[in-house]
Amino acid sequence: MELSIIMPVYNENLKKLQRALDSVASLIGVKYELIIVNDGSKNYIDNYLKNYIHGKENIVYINKENEGVSIARNIGIKHARGKYITFVDSDDILCGNKIDSTLLNKNLDCIIYNIKNNISKLQLRRLKNEGIINKEEVLIEFLSGDTLNSACGKLYRNEIIKKNSIHFMNNMVTGEDALFVIDVFEKSNIFYYSKEDIYVYDYDIKHENYRVDNYPLSIIKDLNILYNKKITLVDGLDLTHEYKRKVLGRISNDYTKKFFNTVVSILIYDGEVDTETILNSFEDKFDIGLSRINKFRNILLKRNSVLMLKAYGYIRRIYIRFK
Repeated sequence: MELSIIMPVYNENLKKLQRALDSVASLIGVKYELIIVNDGSKNYIDNYLKNYIHGKENIVYINKENEGVSIARNIGIKHARGKYITFVDSDDILCGNKIDSTLLNKNLDCIIYNIKNNISKLQLRRLKNEGIINKEEVLIEFLSGDTLNSACGKLYRNEIIKKNSIHFMNNMVTGEDALFVIDVFEKSNIFYYSKEDIYVYDYDIKHENYRVDNYPLSIIKDLNILYNKKITLVDGLDLTHEYKRKVLGRISNDYTKKFFNTVVSILIYDGEVDTETILNSFEDKFDIGLSRINKFRNILLKRNSVLMLKAYGYIRRIYIRFK
């Protein structure tokens, strides 16, 4: 078995679910298994999936109680038999015809592909050359932004995941993908980058708004966990002082922007949130090499300027609406 594809499902729109399943079926020249983990969906989803898998010997179907996407993925990993593992969400698309089957026969630890979304293409900003790439280059690209954060669009060597007991954290609202990717990258040595777009992410702002409305404090906590992990990762790299400071600057700018935008969204959409606790969660150490706009954001956050933050948020919403 060359590839295990893990797809968690929870009350998905049937049209999107069928689209995701059809996209996996488009795989050509690859011996694969599809592991569908139904995470406590309603009965009509269970019936639909049972009907879909009928007669398909390369599909493993697991029906379980609802515990969240991380546990569903971890169960999929446990059952995976392929040399490589990849993840496909039930509302996304795998461009299976673009996976190079010859790469699966090479001694690679991780194969990184490009991802698109339904709004714009997500480009890897510094991985320019297709082929074998240096581990340090991959880690720095990961640390410099969020283009490598998703667990999808990558093929991971199954042996590395299981040997090191790598799994998705099940108590996080956001950032669990990035932490999983960090853990795999740290234990991997041979990376291959392909410029092919093998994954289409179906971006829906409703998902983000739901998390903001229901788990505002958890989002902030998870953001701090992720970026502190990134700082720890930088400390382990053999970089010159100047270059390390440059990488830390990228992390600081990314953290400040994300924290600021998250706080603004929370203040706009959740009027009952504990603003003092959220603003006091902002970490001062992420202040290296900030751009002008992020210096401004940093000041507003440190001064707990709730009214200014809300005003900025409303202006931003109006701008986006009429842009």
